Amino acid sequence: MHTWPSIDSVRRHHEWPQVKGDANQDSYTGHSKPVGGSSEDDWYVGRFSRVEAEHALHLVNREGAFLVRDCSRNTTNEPYVLAVFYENRVFNIQIRFCKETSKYTLGTRIKTNDTFDSVADIIKFHSIFPIVLVDGRNPSATSHPKRHCILMYPITVQDMNQLLQIHSPIQ
Repeated sequence: MHTWPSIDSVRRHHEWPQVKGDANQDSYTGHSKPVGGSSEDDWYVGRFSRVEAEHALHLVNREGAFLVRDCSRNTTNEPYVLAVFYENRVFNIQIRFCKETSKYTLGTRIKTNDTFDSVADIIKFHSIFPIVLVDGRNPSATSHPKRHCILMYPITVQDMNQLLQIHSPIQ
């Protein structure tokens, strides 16, 4: 069985703000940039389907794993979807674009004033501040406390290709 490489050794979450009295920033782990590598948008995987994205995130099986894919609707108003793995499930969050303001926002049912200049800004923000995850099957559920998740483990196109190739049925 294939084991996913330890991402913890590469990226660690830190508390924000940092520990009081940590003048040397010993607790800082460089988390302000959401991904490592040469590209800031490694988390963008393009035209993978919802099923493929969810399957790959379940195979990774890490709270805070995420990716951005093209929306199947492929409209100007809803160009992308942010997929996040949390509590053994995948949450698919619409990334909306408002032509009037040229800003991006998250979700279809989320009431928020948070707007962003780019998708990268959304990812950067939620790699520091938790994103609120809403159950799309039951958005008004009051029996569950709100789910909050930090985006910590970006899934790349290379990760997607590797995961889906290794775990696809033999033809």
